[in-house]
Amino acid sequence: MSLADLHARGMLPATTQTVVRTSVADVLESNCREVFEYWDHLRGQRLAPSWSEFHLEELSPRTIPYIRVVDVDLQAFDIRYRYWGTGLVRVLGQDRTGRTLSGLPLSRAKQALDEYKTVVEDKAPYALIYNATTSKNAYPLYAPAIRLPLMDDRETVNIIVAYADFQADQEKWGARLRAQAEPGDPA
Repeated sequence: MSLADLHARGMLPATTQTVVRTSVADVLESNCREVFEYWDHLRGQRLAPSWSEFHLEELSPRTIPYIRVVDVDLQAFDIRYRYWGTGLVRVLGQDRTGRTLSGLPLSRAKQALDEYKTVVEDKAPYALIYNATTSKNAYPLYAPAIRLPLMDDRETVNIIVAYADFQADQEKWGARLRAQAEPGDPA
């Protein structure tokens, strides 16, 4: 069985090594489009919809496993994973439901918190490309991703829905990440 087969079967956990911010339009060339269009439809003329309006079950079965939903703690600025899809468990090798980002031993935790903080401050979607690599640093898995704000009071982002398309064309997204990475970044 190849390393790719092991990874696809969830037998090799991954850790994100490189993340590059990109345009929302860029990631809409992937399954990120479905999640963005649903969110955009719900928000209408507002900055963002509320959590009570957002229903995960209205997304397609291919999308839901790669969704994560986070509650934002504005005082300590941290996030708590409210929902962590089963596809993310298979790809990343862990279930983060109920855990805080600051409580996880991740090398990328500060960068991820900064990304979530940007969503809160800008009250706007945030798009990126992941390079998730197996714990053996052998098999890269590239994924376009999007983070979308939710606002229960129509003023403050208190929940963020995130989606990573780990089913996307690996060559295409790997090339895009490498083209946008800073010189010297491992991509």
